[in-house]
Amino acid sequence: MEAERYKRVGFVIDIDGTVVLSGKALPGAKETLDHLEEKQIPYLLLTNNVARSEKLKAKEVSDMLGLKVPLKERQVILNYTPIKHKLNELKDGVVLIVGREFRLKDVLPLNGMEKFITIEEYCAIFP
Repeated sequence: MEAERYKRVGFVIDIDGTVVLSGKALPGAKETLDHLEEKQIPYLLLTNNVARSEKLKAKEVSDMLGLKVPLKERQVILNYTPIKHKLNELKDGVVLIVGREFRLKDVLPLNGMEKFITIEEYCAIFP
């Protein structure tokens, strides 16, 4: 039966522009997440922005919204979350940072990456 297939659903919700905008909670975001939690409907929040860790982003969003039940670290997916397990394979080499390097420079050491170079630094060495 087709209806049975959709009986148990979960949500994947973008943080930026859906839950918060410019550091402020959007109308209805708190109520929606509180409702999902209350009804035990699974959900994940994701962002393509760099944050120091999933744990800190969960706390930041929870505090910003004033959620009844704070977000758990495992409910937050950052832009690098899917490849975190791969970072260990790269930690003995040098990683080239392409993108918003000023934030990645903060995040990489937290994930065991000590040797990295920005694209700007690379271009200066190899013009």
